[in-house]
Amino acid sequence: MKLKKLELFGFKSFYDKTSFDFSDGITAIVGPNGCGKSNIVDAIRWVLGEHAPSYLRSKALEDVIFAGSDAAGPLGMAEVSLTFSNEDGVAPPGYESYAEVQVTRRTFRDGESEFFINRIPCRLKDIAELFLDTGAGARGYAIIEQGKIMTIVNARPEDKRMIIEEAAGVAKFRVRKKEAERKMENTRQNLARVRDILDEVRRQLGSLERQVRKAEKYKTLKDELRGLDLKIAERKFRTFTEERSRIAGDLAALERDLFSLRSGLSALEAERESERLRLVEAESALGTLRAAHAGVKEEIARKQAEWEGKGREERQLRDLIAETGAEIASLEKEAAELSGRIREAEETALKGREVLASWRENLAGLAAETERSQSAYDEAYAMAEQAKSDLMVRVTLHSNALSGAESIHKLMEESARAVARLDDRIAEAETLARHAEEQHTRACADEEEAGKTLGAAETSWEETGSLLAGQTTRLDTVAEIRRKTEGRLEATASRLSALSRVQEQRDWASSGVRAVLHHYQGGGNGDGVGERGIFGVIGELIDTDAPYERAVEAVLGERIQSIVVRDHAEGLSALQYLKDSREGRGAFVPVTLRTREELPSYKGEEGVVGPLTEVVRAPEECRGLVQGLLGGTLLVRDLPCALRLWNRNGVWSSYVTLDGDLVTGDGILVGGAQEQGESRVLAVKREIRELEQEMARLSAESARIAEDLEEARHARATLEGRLAEMFSLREERKAHYAQAQQRKAVLEVAMSQALATHGALVQERQYLEAELARMAGERKTSEDAARESGHARGEEQERVRTLVIQVEERRTAMEAVRAKLHAAEIEWTGLEEKFRSGEALLAGLKESRDGRQAMVEERRKRIGAHERAVGELERAVAEGREAIEAAAVELEGMQEEIDRRLEQNAGISARLATMEETLRERRRLEADGIARLSDLRLAAQRVEMDLEHLDSAIYQRYEVHPSELAGPEGTEEREGEDLTGWEARAGEVRARMSAIGEVNLASLEEHRELAERHTFLSSQKEDLEKSLEDLAKAIQRINRTTRERFSIAFDNINRMFQEIFPKLFLGGRAYLKLLDEGNLLESGVEIVAQPPGKKLQSLSLLSGGEKALTAISLIFSIFLVKPSPFCLLDEADAPLDDANIDRFNSIVREMSSNYQFLLITHNKRTMELADVLYGITMEKPGISKVVSVKFQS
Repeated sequence: MKLKKLELFGFKSFYDKTSFDFSDGITAIVGPNGCGKSNIVDAIRWVLGEHAPSYLRSKALEDVIFAGSDAAGPLGMAEVSLTFSNEDGVAPPGYESYAEVQVTRRTFRDGESEFFINRIPCRLKDIAELFLDTGAGARGYAIIEQGKIMTIVNARPEDKRMIIEEAAGVAKFRVRKKEAERKMENTRQNLARVRDILDEVRRQLGSLERQVRKAEKYKTLKDELRGLDLKIAERKFRTFTEERSRIAGDLAALERDLFSLRSGLSALEAERESERLRLVEAESALGTLRAAHAGVKEEIARKQAEWEGKGREERQLRDLIAETGAEIASLEKEAAELSGRIREAEETALKGREVLASWRENLAGLAAETERSQSAYDEAYAMAEQAKSDLMVRVTLHSNALSGAESIHKLMEESARAVARLDDRIAEAETLARHAEEQHTRACADEEEAGKTLGAAETSWEETGSLLAGQTTRLDTVAEIRRKTEGRLEATASRLSALSRVQEQRDWASSGVRAVLHHYQGGGNGDGVGERGIFGVIGELIDTDAPYERAVEAVLGERIQSIVVRDHAEGLSALQYLKDSREGRGAFVPVTLRTREELPSYKGEEGVVGPLTEVVRAPEECRGLVQGLLGGTLLVRDLPCALRLWNRNGVWSSYVTLDGDLVTGDGILVGGAQEQGESRVLAVKREIRELEQEMARLSAESARIAEDLEEARHARATLEGRLAEMFSLREERKAHYAQAQQRKAVLEVAMSQALATHGALVQERQYLEAELARMAGERKTSEDAARESGHARGEEQERVRTLVIQVEERRTAMEAVRAKLHAAEIEWTGLEEKFRSGEALLAGLKESRDGRQAMVEERRKRIGAHERAVGELERAVAEGREAIEAAAVELEGMQEEIDRRLEQNAGISARLATMEETLRERRRLEADGIARLSDLRLAAQRVEMDLEHLDSAIYQRYEVHPSELAGPEGTEEREGEDLTGWEARAGEVRARMSAIGEVNLASLEEHRELAERHTFLSSQKEDLEKSLEDLAKAIQRINRTTRERFSIAFDNINRMFQEIFPKLFLGGRAYLKLLDEGNLLESGVEIVAQPPGKKLQSLSLLSGGEKALTAISLIFSIFLVKPSPFCLLDEADAPLDDANIDRFNSIVREMSSNYQFLLITHNKRTMELADVLYGITMEKPGISKVVSVKFQS
């Protein structure tokens, strides 16, 4: 996978959309300081998933968006796309079948971001995981930005270790380990919480057990109290029922007495209401009279107010009359003055009219004289113009006749030439028409042929497209099969590796067995006899088929991990070693073990498989050992069969089933389910063999699938090329067909035009021949008319000269008269304007005088109206005084009537008072009866409430009603029981219950629920403990894998570093060192460097160039061990001198044949090394621009 293309838009200084195409080899990016070269590094790091602004040389992520400059405004978003070529098919899982992998990142000023892989939306995490362990991540070793080359050397050992881990490909394991540790911490917290809850539950269980004992004692007392309460309730129910019956009788008698009392009260109240009605009617009449009295009184007050108001109004009107009279006198005086001025203006206007009339007569005479001279002039002028017109007609006729004859002659000559030209054009048009017909016929044939070839090309293109689609589907299918096969292969290899380690380390054996084997055989697997006579472990020496593994392991038991020795002496030696070393215990079996005699095998009997020794395989020297250990044991299918045979046999023999259940010779049954995690030695050996076979099969299948994948890719590439060729051919045929159609259409138009032109030319020749004949006749007529018009033209010329002299004389006379008329008109206009001004002044004076007179008339009318109003007010004042006096008399009569009616009402009120006193007495008697009735009803309610309370209390306590407890009457007397004794006993029981204290009656149920919860939490605790154990094992596996990979990568990089360093320094030596070799998971890494001619010293004492070369050596070493899709170095050669740059460039050139390099540099020698050169400039302030040069094709 190689870097192919980088596209930027709006990222930092790249305002316009900018594209970089990267080829194999070396690409150099150059330019002056500050032009934006390092922004390319930031863009690649950003699109690969960097999210820390400090690594992008920014304060915030929004700073990567173009912020504007003097030449352009800010943008609202930034976008970067990075395209990788996948021609080698080594893209990360899931993208192997893609020819290209494109990663795109886009961000906006509001903080929103978008991420895409092959234009499909994704997460930032997906991009980071895509490049995990490839070295090309956001912070991978493939990108060495400006200044980082020195920080690698100066970094802490832990940071140097991170670089090695990235190359070792353990980053994903580090992530998984962190997740597992986080899960483990959460599990520990959950386990602590569960343990706390369990402790609390245990405490609660202890408390509940005490409460249960109290509850049982409380329940016994409660049952006794229930019986007493029910007896007391029955007795009280009978007492309350009798009391309720007695009260009901008293209530009935009292209600009858109250009924008779209330009847008398009703009659008395009816009489009282009658008197009250008469009093109300009298009061109503008195109220009406009083209202009328008040109305009259108010009317008198109103009339008095009106009388006073009209008097004031009369005085005001008299004042207005006096003021209006004064105003009339003033207006009359002004009108008299205006009348005098009007008379003067009328005299002036009369004189002006007389002068105007005189001038008007004079103007009329001058106008008549002007009209006469104008008429004479017009008449002479008309005669002269008519003569001129006649002359022009004669001249025109003569000239027309001459020119007509001449033009007809010329037209005849031109028509003759035109007829000759038409003959030539007609012949040419006939030729063109025949040629156009021939070309049109050929074009039709070409169009038909082009259509056929186009159809064939389109068919081929569509067929090739279908084949390509099928091949692409096949390629995707093969790639998916390959991925799954590699996954199975990896899983199988992992399982085989784990089982092999278990087998090699003998985790299933005891520590004593492992110690003896390690001591005597150096950890060998027991193949052959060791120096001290050790053959190996029984479990490793014997073998059997899968169905019999459980049976063999069940019979051997712990003996399966016994060590086989040559004889007892070797066993004693091994035992002595274990005692001396205190490594544990072990069992040792001599290879010459006594054999057991085989019993009858019962072959052919149902459920019998055969002797166990027949299904076990072992080396020849151990066959006697197998016979001694397993002899006398019969293999059967199930336990009932084994028991049947044992009962029948009656001898000391053993039977074992296929499931591993065992019946010993003395009848002991051994069996059950195998414990989880219990090692099965034979099964592990068998699984290792099967996994090795599966590995071989999957490897072969993977190789075959790889060949199929390569074949499919080659076929798809071939089809893609063929499709491109078919597409080009189809487009070419389509263009040829379109050209043929266009040429046919053009020729059709040309043929039609040629035929139309030939017909038009023939018609035009016929027309010209007819015109020649007509023009010959017209020419003769024109020549005759020219001769006649020549004589008439001379006579008309003499007549015109005489009339022109006469017109000039009359014009002079007319202009003299017009001058006189014009002077008179000017004088008359001045007089008329003056007269009109006088008339306007006279009209204005008359208007003012008429206005004053109208105002005088209006004021006089107003005075008359005021005087009439004053008369009416005088009459109204007099009438008002009379009305007031009459109303006063009426008011006095009404007051007398009111006093009389007040005396009547007082008598009625006295009778009502007597009736009220009688009613009060009788109502007192009624109230006493009602009080007694209320007492009785209250007593009845109390009895009812007591009954209800008794019923409610008993039902709430015991869910039974007292009425259901009552027996036949006299029961309590017959039993002779005492209510007081019952209540005393109930009080004693309650006291004892109170002495017990608070009792939780639900404690039994709570105790049961809590016990169930305790069981559940215990199981949860066990699950969490198992989860902790599983997570610990997972972390151990991750640590083991990390150690292995890191160790391999460290050794390879160290070896490569030791080779690269002398090349760059022309000598010297350097190597990598682990600070803590015993702790591969955490140990830091240090660089030890000794340039040529110097002693080993600290890296901090090296010069800047030496540090840079050392860091470059490490980067190249890592790159050679774990290649990345590309290597980007930003001014890594800046600290180097010319000699070192040459060696640096030499290694880069050597590596560029296999790896892709991107170099940002200022050094000319490095520029000369590049295959493609990109120049970064800033033609406009703040905007980067790219110029590219390609040196190799």
